[in-house]
Amino acid sequence: MDIYGLLGKNIKHSKSPEFFNNRFKKHGIDAEYHLYDLNNIDEIESLIKNTPNLKGLNVTIPYKRALSFLVDECSADVKYSGSLNLLSFSSKNGRLVRGYNTDVDAFENTIKKFIKDNNGIRALILGTGGVAHTVSYVFRKLGVFYYFVTRDPSKVAHIGYNWINKEVCDNFNLIVNCTPVGMS
Repeated sequence: MDIYGLLGKNIKHSKSPEFFNNRFKKHGIDAEYHLYDLNNIDEIESLIKNTPNLKGLNVTIPYKRALSFLVDECSADVKYSGSLNLLSFSSKNGRLVRGYNTDVDAFENTIKKFIKDNNGIRALILGTGGVAHTVSYVFRKLGVFYYFVTRDPSKVAHIGYNWINKEVCDNFNLIVNCTPVGMS
């Protein structure tokens, strides 16, 4: 039986196992989908070693930017966004781990419906985690000007949450929330 799962922290609320296990059963697929709620990213190597039939993991908060050390091969989207949300495992000639970022295509295809002409688009990206870096990568591809909004505004292109006021907001016409607010 093949094993798949969701890797993250504080993810007990996730409906992914119910969703995927129902699909596996409906389509006669010999597989199971589990939650892997890790307190520390260091636990990932033990998980992989002790789960020989592991074929894939969806990756969520807070590990999207922390798994590059684990990947043997990755898509261009992972290289340029610095973030991944999918790991695949194959056993040909040993264990091969590939990383992907499916959020790039999903966000790009969605945002293009709303941005017909990116000339003059100015965006605020709330947060600086994996999804925020995915969004910034898409904005770079599309030529959209952006700033990150963060608790630590000491980096270039970062604005502190305490700096946000009406005047600042009036200078931006798009806000993308990439924080975990509302996740639980």
